[in-house]
Amino acid sequence: MSIRSVLKALRGKAVEIKIHGHTHRPNVHKISNDQKKLTRYVLGDWIKRVPSY
Repeated sequence: MSIRSVLKALRGKAVEIKIHGHTHRPNVHKISNDQKKLTRYVLGDWIKRVPSY
């Protein structure tokens, strides 16, 4: 998911965090523009008894 897509999806919404998964690439992304500061949490693979984040 690109930064542009994230900002577009959250435009006009009162949120600061987006959580989604799984993309096989867990990570935390800090995104900001003139209007918002967002944190995007990307979850890893879903495996029993193994945290994905």
